[in-house]
Amino acid sequence: MTNMENQTQNNLLSFKDELHARPYIKLSNNLRVFHFAYLIKENDDKKSWAYLDNFLSKINFQNLPKEASKYWVAEGKDLIIRYECHTEFISLTLIYPNKIENENKNKPKLFDENYLRLLPTDFLKNFPGEHLLSSWIEMVPSKYIFKPIDIEKYFYHDNFAGSNVAEDGANVFMSFKSDRTNFIGSGLRRVFIQNKNLRTRRTGRLLQRIVELETYQVLSLLGLPQVRQESLNLSNLEKQITEITKSVSRTVKKI
Repeated sequence: MTNMENQTQNNLLSFKDELHARPYIKLSNNLRVFHFAYLIKENDDKKSWAYLDNFLSKINFQNLPKEASKYWVAEGKDLIIRYECHTEFISLTLIYPNKIENENKNKPKLFDENYLRLLPTDFLKNFPGEHLLSSWIEMVPSKYIFKPIDIEKYFYHDNFAGSNVAEDGANVFMSFKSDRTNFIGSGLRRVFIQNKNLRTRRTGRLLQRIVELETYQVLSLLGLPQVRQESLNLSNLEKQITEITKSVSRTVKKI
């Protein structure tokens, strides 16, 4: 085996280790979820670990290990906290099981804004790093046939996308705008998941994919101002090259 093949093999093993280091959580199908992401700089990962440990002790959760980890799940009766530390950002997911009630037999009472008062606002505001994203995800089992007008009422606008996923195991509706709550200064991007028949592991996997989509969609836009600036520079360079080419062509004709 060549050195390049060895390097490729080592990279694949590293990727597999990274995937297995962040396993999916087994979850029920009634979930109220709040997902946050923070851009980090040097030592922010250590600060966030200590900060999270201090918060957990205040709400009577088990303390974190002294050695900081890239991934951790703290589970309580009414709250599951999922922490992930990446190279550029830290994500924090607060999962509240069985908090969504039904307005009638099949239609759930979604996005109850009164619930926001129960969230640890100061903890989230002061989390180490630069706040990047806040998402509010509601998941319920429901047979109700949702129409676009129903989703508009939940999102307060019609700028959203819907998709049938997991082999017809769920319907997902994702907003492209922040809501009107102005929660911790930015509002929340809303996602509604209608869980039809997914088992606990597939439910956890779907939720993790949704929060990753939310996070990386916003991260991908961070470089947009620089791309626009470089596009302007490229346009100017193209004009200069065109003028140089014309000048060379005129000179050749004279010769």
